[in-house]
Amino acid sequence: AHFLPLVTEQLPALKAFDTVFSMGVLYHRRSPLEHLYQLKDQLVSGGELVLETLVVTGDKHHVLVPGDRYAQMRNVYFIPSPQVLQSWLAKCGFIDINIVNIASTTLDEQRRTDWINSASLADFLDPHDHSKTIEGYPAPLRATLIARKP
Repeated sequence: AHFLPLVTEQLPALKAFDTVFSMGVLYHRRSPLEHLYQLKDQLVSGGELVLETLVVTGDKHHVLVPGDRYAQMRNVYFIPSPQVLQSWLAKCGFIDINIVNIASTTLDEQRRTDWINSASLADFLDPHDHSKTIEGYPAPLRATLIARKP
C-alpha cells in the first residue's frame, strides 16, 4: 500500500483502481457532484465506489445546507437524504447503487479517549436533546453506499 498526500482535485483521471473509498469526505466538499465525478475518474470500468457520508432523514428532494457550522464543524456544505445521494450517484453515471448501512453516530463511537482527549460528539449535541446538534440541526446520521462504474 502506498499513501499519496494529495486531494482528489490534484489527481488526473487515472481510471486505475478496482475500489475507491470516500469516507467522511463528501459533506466537506463545496461541489459534491464534482467530487463524485472525480472519484469515478479513478475507477476502472466495473470498479466500485464505497462511499460513507453524513445523511439526513428526508425524501428524494431533501438536502440540508447548514449555516456557519454543523456539529461545530465549519466546513460542512451539503448533507443529502439517502435518496438524494442515490440520485447524485446516478446523475454522475454510477450504476448498481446500493445503500448498505444507515446508522446514527453514537456517543460511544465518538468519545474522548486516552489518545484523543479533546471535545467529542457529546459536546456538539444539544445537551437536552441528543437528536439535534448544538446548532439545532438533526444529529449526525451516516450512510454507506456502494456503487459501480459501468
